Amino acid sequence: MTRRGKKKSSDEPVLKRSGISLLFVAAVGAYLAFILVSQPDLGPKGTSIVLGILAVLLGLGVATTRTLLTSRRVVRYRPALASLARLLPLFAGLERWSRTETELSDVESARSDGPCVILTLTEGRSPVRLYDFEEARDATEFSTAVQRILGKRRGTTGVAVSAAEREASTPAGATLNCPYCRGRLGPTEVHDCASCNTGHHEECLAIHGGCAVYGCANSPRRRTRA
Repeated sequence: MTRRGKKKSSDEPVLKRSGISLLFVAAVGAYLAFILVSQPDLGPKGTSIVLGILAVLLGLGVATTRTLLTSRRVVRYRPALASLARLLPLFAGLERWSRTETELSDVESARSDGPCVILTLTEGRSPVRLYDFEEARDATEFSTAVQRILGKRRGTTGVAVSAAEREASTPAGATLNCPYCRGRLGPTEVHDCASCNTGHHEECLAIHGGCAVYGCANSPRRRTRA
């Protein structure tokens, strides 16, 4: 099926990492697992201690979040689950379910407060606070990027992509689904893979690290093998 009116993001997604290094957590976990396997004489007490530390590290890895800014949303996700979904696509739905998303259409303004970003929402709703920043400078850059996107959205009277065109190119009764999370794609939120033109959610492309279609040249697996 050929789709018209492909939406290409003019700005690269802004991605900020949290304070806990996943690489450090993974390295320590791998070292402890090696000790557990290579030292059979640890005894019940030593084995329990090592397993307890591994459980804590696993919890830290899953609890660690990152904040992603796209042209439509602010998304907090868990990179540990994203890495798992990259290896085993079966977990992509769990990764998507674990996200916290804030629509930019619901945001009035953004400002930084030290290493925190505060999103002021419309209709007097409670603000959203984002703490996934290591330094105040990172929070300032992120809030500035949010304000820039909000300004662009308010400065246009329509959407960048013609929803009517995309709907006209879709057979009656058919729906478009993101190949990564399997969620429905609205006519104006489709971002096409640069290689195979398959539509994804913008955040799914960024979190997955490329196209989720098996065999696509832009998929993370194909690029790793190359």
